[in-house]
Amino acid sequence: MRCLLVFLAACSGSSNSGFVASASFTITEQTGQGPSHLDVLVGQTITMDVSFESPSVGHALIGGCPTTGLGQSHAPTTATGESAAMVQTEILDYLPDWDLRLSVCDVISQSSIELASDNEMNTGFTLGCIGLPESAAVKDADNNPRFTSFTAPRCTFTILDADTNRVLAARDFSMTVE
Repeated sequence: MRCLLVFLAACSGSSNSGFVASASFTITEQTGQGPSHLDVLVGQTITMDVSFESPSVGHALIGGCPTTGLGQSHAPTTATGESAAMVQTEILDYLPDWDLRLSVCDVISQSSIELASDNEMNTGFTLGCIGLPESAAVKDADNNPRFTSFTAPRCTFTILDADTNRVLAARDFSMTVE
């Protein structure tokens, strides 16, 4: 379900390229029918990077907030740490296309960033953070958010295996964009 690039108009420009989204979190929640190939990740710490080296860039107004999205097909991804091989095999290898969406609202506590991928083959990944730091509230001359380096607090993660209706989740961690 590649929603980001569907509703955002593609634009050219390099001011929003060359970014890496990084996060580390432990999967603590599991719901649904199962069993799923994702079940091996419960209790595991996932440490991963998704690179946006030459993304397509788009802009929209979402929920009253100016939004900039980056989309990268076959984005370079890296898993590190003790569960790296498992994360690479069970998540990253399944999800080649990634979107990074930054919404900067007038009230910074309502601003958000989302990293998402869906392989259109029943696996969907969403990592979202709300209440961004002031350092993320940078806009260009057209009032579109511009990606900068920052760490977003208050993040949540969900991954869905639609074949078994299994959902894994994590809460209360941060994501860094550099």
